[in-house]
Amino acid sequence: MNYESSVGKRMFSRVLFTAFILMICLQNISAQRNQIDANFNPLLAEDATGVFSGRLKLQPDGKILIFSGFDYVGGVLRSGMARLNSDGTLDPSFNCPICSTFNLTSAAVQPDGKIIVAGSFQASGGAIGSRFYRLNSDGSLDNTFNSPFNPVPNIGSTSTGTIWAAGADGKSYGSVTVSASLYAQLTLYRFNNDWSRDTTFNPLVFNLRGGFLIGKL
Repeated sequence: MNYESSVGKRMFSRVLFTAFILMICLQNISAQRNQIDANFNPLLAEDATGVFSGRLKLQPDGKILIFSGFDYVGGVLRSGMARLNSDGTLDPSFNCPICSTFNLTSAAVQPDGKIIVAGSFQASGGAIGSRFYRLNSDGSLDNTFNSPFNPVPNIGSTSTGTIWAAGADGKSYGSVTVSASLYAQLTLYRFNNDWSRDTTFNPLVFNLRGGFLIGKL
């Protein structure tokens, strides 16, 4: 019994030691994963008040689109949207003048590198309408793109456009949210590669509770 007990204790000690080493290794791996990448040098993006409240979208090539809520990036005027290189430096080859003319709130990158942007703008008389544009890969406006939505807002309501996804199959998903004093309604559409409405897809209508839809495609 003493021999068996001694063997059992040695086996138990080895198991504990192995488990301890494994735990240390896993902790080191986790720590390495959570380390700050010292090669990434992010630039400060801010508006006139010194605040950044924008969003970002990662491109397939590793570059980063940042948009909404800033006017300058690293001291360079880039109102509405800018693009960063993978190391966080400003990509000077990208500039989007049209992005400063409306409230840009969403973006999606097409497989061909073009970028769909959407949001809202305030027309004369105070009405707010939806906006959809397509950009070339350098941020310039793609003049071959025709928005499927009426650019003139209806008086008495607020309309906001959202681009949800630009699929590899050429299909894109976008929505328009219309809100008035007593209701808010979001309609989701699917579009062909030329951004004509896909008639094989029945638009989905959401009546928004509190005026918000929280989700993603």
